[in-house]
This record gives sequence, structure tokens and C-alpha cells, in this order.
Amino acid sequence: MTAIVTVRGLKKSFRDGDGRREILGDATFDLAPGSINVVVGPSGSGKSTLLNLVCGIDIPDSGEIVIDGQAISGLDETRRTLLRRRKIGLVFQFFNLLPTLTLWENVTLPIQLNSLDPRAGAERLERLLDLVGLRERRDEFPEHLSGGEQQRAAILRALAHEPALVLADEPTGNLDHDAGARVISEFTRLARAQGTTLLIATHSDALVRAADHVLRIENRRVVPHGL
Repeated sequence: MTAIVTVRGLKKSFRDGDGRREILGDATFDLAPGSINVVVGPSGSGKSTLLNLVCGIDIPDSGEIVIDGQAISGLDETRRTLLRRRKIGLVFQFFNLLPTLTLWENVTLPIQLNSLDPRAGAERLERLLDLVGLRERRDEFPEHLSGGEQQRAAILRALAHEPALVLADEPTGNLDHDAGARVISEFTRLARAQGTTLLIATHSDALVRAADHVLRIENRRVVPHGL
């Protein structure tokens, strides 16, 4: 089976005073289509950096990243942005919903940005809103939503345009245990239903248990980690 994500020999360092600090020294892995993958490691180990590299927000010092057959390392910023918009969904720890848009306007934004069929997209998102219990909240602004509701909305927004890959950075980090468990269950269920690959940076044991594959960052390398 062809990997949806291929990473080979990825290296990244940042300026630190008069020198440079290496964050990733040799990241090499594949992600299978429709799989749920988590990245674990201590704080500061490079989990967020790895996600930023995979989606093209950051540029590696060296190495290769291929997303759904498209090598991104040689793309300019405009083409990386277009690739991210079309192929990738992003879920942030702090939700990042636009405060001036309603829940419905937030989750349908990727459909508009990608010029997808608005009627088909709306019908699909209506069903998803029902699945995660947000239909009655669709006209509320983010400030009136609970943390769990905001995170579920952020997940729907990431899945709205049916991307090949969704990257999530500590998606339950600001939720209590019960809300986090509900979000994990809904997130993984929706991703599996539409065949989207997940790559999630997390400290959550529940997310580790829900994963098909676990990658651990150790000594600036990405290594398989037993479930």
C-alpha cells in the first residue's frame, strides 16, 4: 500500500544564541492511508516542530517530505499554502476558531476556501454536526461555546474538505478528562469514517491507546514505539 505521508532523513535546527540547536536529527517514517498515528515524547522534544515540517509551515534543513504523492520540500510558500489548504486539515490545542464567525461559518470555511460544492459540503457537515451533538449550537459564536464544543468544532473544520491528512497538536490538552475522552472518540471515529490519516502530537494515554501506530521522538530521532 502506498504511503500517504513519506518522511526521509528529516533534520531541523534553530538558531540559539551564537550557535544552532538541533531539534530533529533524522526523522524517517511512513504513514498509511486512513491510519491513526500519534507522536509522543517529552515537552520540547520536537513534536510540534515535526508537525510544522510535515505541513510545510516550517522548512527542514534537509530531508524529504511527500504528502499524497507531492514532494513539498521544493515548493515555494504559495504552493505550500495551496497544498496545505487542499490536502491537509489542522487542529490546534487552543482551537483557533475565528471569533467573528459562528460555529457553522467556522466549520464551512475550508469548503469555501477550496471552492468545493457548497450544497454537498453543507449536507455532509450537517450530518457531522448531528454526530457530535453540535447542531443546536451551529449559530453560536465561539465565546459562547464550552472548551469541548470548541474543540469538536475545530475538528469538524479540519475534516470539512475531506483532506488526505489531518495534523493535530495536543488536541485535548486544554480539556478535562471526560471532555477529552469524548473528543478523542469522536475525532478518531470521524477520521476512520472518511479514510483520513491522522498524525497527532500528544501526551494523552487515551490517544495512544486509540492509535494504530505510535512514534516516539528520542534523542532527536523518530522511532516506532510499542502500543
